[in-house]
Amino acid sequence: MYEHFKLELATFNAKYMDHVQPRVSRLTQKCETMMNVDKLCSIKRTLDKLQPSEVS
Repeated sequence: MYEHFKLELATFNAKYMDHVQPRVSRLTQKCETMMNVDKLCSIKRTLDKLQPSEVS
């Protein structure tokens, strides 16, 4: 019983690494990119609010 469970778990892990892991890392990269874009946009908005004389 225990051996069977161990085998199933190993199979599941192998499938997970093949199929799910690449998707998860792609999603993570997308999220990081989106967050960076948000940061850049907010920095740009802040810079736009400043008067040219305030920017050294």
